[in-house]
Amino acid sequence: MTDNINRSARRGDWKTKPMPRKHETFVLHRSFSEDEMNALRRGSVPQAMEDKWFWFMEGQTLWAHRSWTGHCIYKIDFKEDGAHSVTVNRDPKQYACTSIEEDTENLNKLLDWWTQTPYDHNNEWLSETCDMIEKSRKSETVSRFAELVEKENGFEFYQAFRDQLDWIIGGKDNVFWFTIMQDQSVKETYVGVFKDGAWSDCMIKGKGKRRSMKEMPSGSTIKRIEERAYFMQDADWVTGRKPRLIEDAHPHYHYTYGIGDKALDVSEAYGVSIGYSDLKDPSAGFRLRYLYTGKDVDAPDVADSLKGE
Repeated sequence: MTDNINRSARRGDWKTKPMPRKHETFVLHRSFSEDEMNALRRGSVPQAMEDKWFWFMEGQTLWAHRSWTGHCIYKIDFKEDGAHSVTVNRDPKQYACTSIEEDTENLNKLLDWWTQTPYDHNNEWLSETCDMIEKSRKSETVSRFAELVEKENGFEFYQAFRDQLDWIIGGKDNVFWFTIMQDQSVKETYVGVFKDGAWSDCMIKGKGKRRSMKEMPSGSTIKRIEERAYFMQDADWVTGRKPRLIEDAHPHYHYTYGIGDKALDVSEAYGVSIGYSDLKDPSAGFRLRYLYTGKDVDAPDVADSLKGE
């Protein structure tokens, strides 16, 4: 193995398995310097247990395999115009990701590491591990949200800044949505339907004759919910002040100091953290949360189309 360090990696330097029949293709837009392409051409033969990737190039094609299993995860066909064709593994027994958006992000991070000279496999592994922990933390939020949807037979959550409604998160049955508001009107709604172990997603804009629908990457709606669930929780004005309880008689909303801790760190009754307020802090202002459950919740009417009904 030591001799392999001094030459470019080759297919026979490590155990490999072919790209499975279940795969997907997408275009990666990225430019590379000559030095970066030379680093990719050299490839990498794993030197330690934490070195999780074996990659090599044949012509203008890069093959990337997991070192422990040999599974082929990515195949990149490099193009001179910077619009590179990527084939990604979609066999759920070999690779769990199902989102092109997430794969684009992951692959760009890997290429940032792989184009370095020398390649720092230890810090790449640490970075990948931290990303996995963060995704696991967010997935717990989605699971909690899905449980609320099931428990309440529908769950819809509104958040506003002062008197302006910001966004809506909702779910009913196997349909989830994320709506962005602007000037008290719906700007766009993202809808995801989970059926037979896979996500179907779209974005809706406009109303009536101007209404349009655009297909979105699989799993992108639930990812938006993940990100929003942790909205501003680490901001200085949230972490630097002691939350103060306030009383509110209305059963479906609370004035809130920022977001308390997490937007979906929920109370026993509905799963919304108790409201806080500090109106003297101009950066915080206040936020108003509304909550609807059960029969008061209606899924976007595009859901039937996504479910194929």
